[in-house]
Amino acid sequence: MEVKTTEGSTPQQCVLVEKDNAPLSVEEVRQIEGYCNSTYIRMFHVRRLNLTCLKDWINLKRITLRGCHVVDDEQSLSMDTLESVEFGDDLRKLPNLNLLVNTKQLRRIDLVHIPHMNCIPQLKNPSQVKSIDVQACGKLSDPISITQFVNLETLKLLNCGFEADSVTEILGKLDLSEAVIAVRDRRKNKEIQTALVACGFEPFPSGKRIE
Repeated sequence: MEVKTTEGSTPQQCVLVEKDNAPLSVEEVRQIEGYCNSTYIRMFHVRRLNLTCLKDWINLKRITLRGCHVVDDEQSLSMDTLESVEFGDDLRKLPNLNLLVNTKQLRRIDLVHIPHMNCIPQLKNPSQVKSIDVQACGKLSDPISITQFVNLETLKLLNCGFEADSVTEILGKLDLSEAVIAVRDRRKNKEIQTALVACGFEPFPSGKRIE
């Protein structure tokens, strides 16, 4: 376990937890609980992860869970201060996306390689979210769930299996400044890029709104 300072315009102290598909030891759980004043934690390949170790993290703003097997009640994580989440690399349906539902200040959602994901849960306060980046997350059978984010500015949907008409419907309901959308299938991707241009956006990889 390490504590690092992230780079960027607003450096943050970050608690980094990396395991080799193994559970946390009692001592590691105690260490995590001891960093309860931190604002950012990144956890990789933790098996049988119980998020109650973060229950006293009252200042938590950012969390990354990649390849983690979350086993506890999703309500154990405080949602009052969380601004950014990154979930991914899940071999099953984990972590539970219902973790997002009760967020109040969430600004950014990043979801990477969650094969069983088919929609984004309905959030209690979706109007706060400004950026969504979803990559390789299976077939979005309900892509219109994205339209709940009425103040969304940036949308990235890459290799998630949906149709051009869904793109048109999403972009018709949101006032985006950037829409980066593409799939691997060449025919479908051509249709999607055509829909993007018709909705006033540059095609992949730019995605910028055409002025």
